[in-house]
Amino acid sequence: WNCTSLTAVTIPESVTSIESNAFGYCTGLTSITIPNSVTSIGDDAFYYCNSLTSITIPSSVTSIGISAFMDCTSLTEITIPNSVTSIGFQAFCDCTSLTSITIPSSVTSIGGGAFGGCSSLTDVTIPNSVTSIGDNAFAVCNFTSVTIPNSVTSIGDFVFSGCSSLVSIEVASDNAYYCSVDDVLYTKDMTELIAFPAGEGVTSYEIPNSVTSIRGGAFCGCSSLTSVTIGSSVTSIGGAAFDDCSSLTKITSVNPEPPTCYSQDVFYNVDRSTCTLTVPKGSKAAYAAANAWREFNNIVEDPLLGVKTTAISGEGQEASRFTLDGKQITAPQRGVNIIRLSDGMVRKVLVK
Repeated sequence: WNCTSLTAVTIPESVTSIESNAFGYCTGLTSITIPNSVTSIGDDAFYYCNSLTSITIPSSVTSIGISAFMDCTSLTEITIPNSVTSIGFQAFCDCTSLTSITIPSSVTSIGGGAFGGCSSLTDVTIPNSVTSIGDNAFAVCNFTSVTIPNSVTSIGDFVFSGCSSLVSIEVASDNAYYCSVDDVLYTKDMTELIAFPAGEGVTSYEIPNSVTSIRGGAFCGCSSLTSVTIGSSVTSIGGAAFDDCSSLTKITSVNPEPPTCYSQDVFYNVDRSTCTLTVPKGSKAAYAAANAWREFNNIVEDPLLGVKTTAISGEGQEASRFTLDGKQITAPQRGVNIIRLSDGMVRKVLVK
């Protein structure tokens, strides 16, 4: 540990495990040979070995520990053998030169932050053996698409947050727990929005009314997004859900009751001094007093938000039409439209 002048190591066949911190901070280490006798690589074993460019993990290894290769910033490639069943928390975190990784079909769990911060990682395939993907597992990676296999039953928060090139999140059609709608990752029943692809390039998005909660980091890094409508059923929003949505100028929340924000940083790096928060009529005071929402300087009420659908009167004709965020339109527009009738009635319609 911290042998900064050490450049090469050959580990003998008698060794069966590399323990925690064994080579941590060996910043001059450029090569190491691990024999087939080694079955485990411990926590922080090669932490911050930032001159190490490649390493071969032998097929005898079954587990890679917490932060085992974290901050190995010169590591460009690594092969994980079929013997490995779990990749530990932050195992390869911040390996910023890593361009590709093959996760073998023996792996059943990918730890939180396992590949987080691997900003050069352009390709990843999650095998059908994986059942759980931890928080931040692929945060700030550089791939354009990813597919969640049918074996996955658990996905953490921030899993793809800050992936600025990601345009497509797909889910195997027979996955019983998750689904993808227009490349956005939801739970199967669409009550929770988990991840929005930051590289999608869309400028506005309406969160469906089926959604009751937004995961932490769900929209993190979506810098092209200028407006978002939060559906009427949303009651909770996780930490940093809209972090680094730096172009947001309008947020519309349809729920008269402010959704609970579990952290002050839900809208971190959103300019709350200029971004307009539009809420239903009579809700301004509640939002102005609520955690995270009260940081918006410009909270306005819209009388059309939160109106209930009513039947069309026999004589009523359409007098005016608005989008859900209150903008008047002259023709039907995809999404929820608010129609004011000539007899004074108001109704909502969904235009597909």
